[in-house]
Amino acid sequence: MKLLPVLGACKMEDEDKIKDQLINELEKFRQRISELEASETERKRIEGVLQEREKGFRLAFENAKDAIFWVDSEMGLITNCNKAAEELLEKKREEIIGFHQTTLHPPEKAEYFADMFKRHVEQKGTVGEEAEVVTMSGKVKPVHITASLILVGGKPIIQGIFRDITERKQVKGVLQEREKGFRLAFESAKDAIFWTDSETSLITNCNKAAEELLEKKREEIIGFHQTTLHPPEKAEYFADMFKRHVEQKGTVGEEAEVVTMSGKVKPVHITASLILVGGKPIIQGIFRDITERKRVENALMGALEKLRELESIINRSPAVVFLWRLDEGWQVEFVSDSVKQFGYTPEELLSGQVSWDNITYPEDVPRIEAEVAEYFQRGVMEFAQEYRFITKSGEARWIEGLSKGLKDSNGVVTHVQSIILDVTERKRAEEKLQKMLAELQRSNAELEQFAYVSSHDLQEPLRMISSYVKLLSKRYKGKLDAEADEFIAYTVDGAAHMQTMIEDLLAYSRVGTRGEPFKSTDCKATFEQALANLQVAIEESGAVITHDHLPIVIADASQITQLFQNLISNAIKFSGGEPPVIHSAAEQRGNEWVFSIRDSGIGIAPEFHERIFLIFQRLHGIQDCPGTGVGLAICKKIVDRHGGRIWVESETGKGATFYFTIPVREGERYEK
Repeated sequence: MKLLPVLGACKMEDEDKIKDQLINELEKFRQRISELEASETERKRIEGVLQEREKGFRLAFENAKDAIFWVDSEMGLITNCNKAAEELLEKKREEIIGFHQTTLHPPEKAEYFADMFKRHVEQKGTVGEEAEVVTMSGKVKPVHITASLILVGGKPIIQGIFRDITERKQVKGVLQEREKGFRLAFESAKDAIFWTDSETSLITNCNKAAEELLEKKREEIIGFHQTTLHPPEKAEYFADMFKRHVEQKGTVGEEAEVVTMSGKVKPVHITASLILVGGKPIIQGIFRDITERKRVENALMGALEKLRELESIINRSPAVVFLWRLDEGWQVEFVSDSVKQFGYTPEELLSGQVSWDNITYPEDVPRIEAEVAEYFQRGVMEFAQEYRFITKSGEARWIEGLSKGLKDSNGVVTHVQSIILDVTERKRAEEKLQKMLAELQRSNAELEQFAYVSSHDLQEPLRMISSYVKLLSKRYKGKLDAEADEFIAYTVDGAAHMQTMIEDLLAYSRVGTRGEPFKSTDCKATFEQALANLQVAIEESGAVITHDHLPIVIADASQITQLFQNLISNAIKFSGGEPPVIHSAAEQRGNEWVFSIRDSGIGIAPEFHERIFLIFQRLHGIQDCPGTGVGLAICKKIVDRHGGRIWVESETGKGATFYFTIPVREGERYEK
């Protein structure tokens, strides 16, 4: 375009000048052409670089392990995605591109994720959030989205990089569960746990068991120096112990003591170890309360000491301790030194030189074995037996054995432990006593029979004597001299008294021989029967008689009536001229009923409290108080027959209270 003006100017100016100008212009043109050629080369180079970069970007985009989505920032439509996005959603690319970005997420959270996308557009920078996507199969996967605004072809696009965090979530869940489990284990551990800063020695945490151990609240423990857990006088020792725990770094165990809020000192076993909590070294101390263990240890030590004492006592005792193994021959596995009293040494029995059947009387062996087998079959593990033991000299000695069966872990009786004691002298004494008792029973029976026969047979001739003496008194009274009348009167009175004594003796003998079988007896009814029998005496004396509630007992009703009658009769008889006041009561004490009959009479001096229960024993002349002295003896015999006791509590002039007991037997009741 510039050549035409130059050619036109050649006509008007100097030819050289035109030539110079033309050369200059040509040089400039050549330079411009060179510049354009250089610029085109650079452009092509840049285009090559860009193409390589784009190629690399597309390769990176396509091969990225994370899913990448491009979303139109205005429409919210997905414009592109990579292979990882297809794998994440289990869809083909054409099933993803062109759809709204909210279709990536659970439908019920569409609004939430629409708002999230809007924030990404507005913020323009790079943001990261956790979200969820729904796969083709309907599975919901957790993802982390890194969203940023980029330009693609000059158009703003939201690029979302979706990283599948399913595994991370699972790991996190496992870690959270582990942490939860750890915290639960820490808190619910039966042993007290303390965390202590390894540098400052201050307690940073503790569990519920620690509160219970120290009887303190957590806030009264945390923040205090670890030495405050221990007795003050031992603070330096426990400070050194803590220092050792820090320096050793491994797990160590030691026994120590802690002081509770109430000042009580408790023994503990500490298991200390260095752990990391939040990246910081912490000494974890697990404190186990060993109070009970210490008590058991002390008890065991005491038991061992007692065992040693017992072993010493056993060896000095006349009792012999055996441990037999229940096999053929009953092998001796232990025997105390006291077996020497029978002439044997422990070694002879332990070695098997002398067996069980060698030292047991042959006639007793079958019985003992049968009894032992029966006891074990019935599940009885402890029992007593008597049998004869043969000494080394051949003498048969009676022994009493207390035995116990010992079982193994399967519940099978494998051993018998026995303590035997020589009771030969006791057996001899028992045999002698049995003979004496048999003789006494025979003698008593003969005596009772004699008393009964004598009193029964004496009644007829005495009745005849009494009749003729009375007839003599009737016919000849006043016809003879006064002295003869007096003699006849004495004879009549003596015969009458003799008749009464014989009748009372007969009644006394009948207590043991003519008693009725024991049966349910209403004591109230027997008491009222006794009052009915004494009605005349009660009315004549003006006696006031009362009673409390009386029980039903197992007894001989007729004898209980007689017992009440005799005691009430005595109370009326010895009233001292005043109207007697008599009261009866009963109460249960342990396994017996205690009856009482209290009167307001003349009383009985203490020195006569036992004598009055002997037959024919009187404290007053017959002219003062009629009677034979048999009534209270009969009372004692009745009470003896019922297995009870009778006694009196009294002082002269202060009335008397007679007590007797009746044992409680099955079927009795207290009836109000």
